Amino acid sequence: MKNTTMKIMTLFIAVSMILAACSKKDSASDESIDETMLYGKWQSIHHIINGQTYDFDVMIEIISDGTGVIEITEISNPVPFTWSLSGNSLKITASNNTAKFKIEDLTENQITISGDSFPGAPNMGQTSYKGTYNKVFE
Repeated sequence: MKNTTMKIMTLFIAVSMILAACSKKDSASDESIDETMLYGKWQSIHHIINGQTYDFDVMIEIISDGTGVIEITEISNPVPFTWSLSGNSLKITASNNTAKFKIEDLTENQITISGDSFPGAPNMGQTSYKGTYNKVFE
């Protein structure tokens, strides 16, 4: 009886550990992204460039057809771009410059991306970029 109880307990613990390992999701970086969650307009909250925080205003619109527009308040003309998604890697091409971003976190209301350049702009010496954006519901 004691032997059977030990086997059942061992089996229960093993199954619990397997289920816990399979269900663990640390962030968007550990999984594929549901592309439809990207669609829409995203308003910047802040940007961290080379370790310094900036709060200039950026609006990114991601359209389901693989295109989009980046609007930076300090620049008068919107910048059109094309985009593609592979896993958690977002590639944006604007003005003949292509940048890859890692989607670090994505919810229905917020996205955080990181890379080595600012979205829609060529790398101008920055070594790191991280931006957080809120979804704009109209």
